[in-house]
Amino acid sequence: MSGFAVHDPDGPVIYLSNGMISPAAFQMKRHIIREQGVEAWFAVLAEDLRRSLAAADPERVNVHHFTVHPGEFPLEVIEGFLSEVVDPLVAEGKVR
Repeated sequence: MSGFAVHDPDGPVIYLSNGMISPAAFQMKRHIIREQGVEAWFAVLAEDLRRSLAAADPERVNVHHFTVHPGEFPLEVIEGFLSEVVDPLVAEGKVR
């Protein structure tokens, strides 16, 4: 893994980090969803995205990603997250 995790822009692979995620929240994902609902989980994702943007280095490729598996969340919650959180950031030019 260390061979792939080296930042070498001229190399065959460029390592892209996850962004500013909350490891504690990710460890408690199921608990958060069970106790507070799916929307609470997407609030965690939104906060992590905002923290990633605040910590972005304009001299580098900055990445923030998360994975949603088919059927994992209701589509309306995903759509809400995209339209309420991601789309405004795209419109502002902060996210591609």
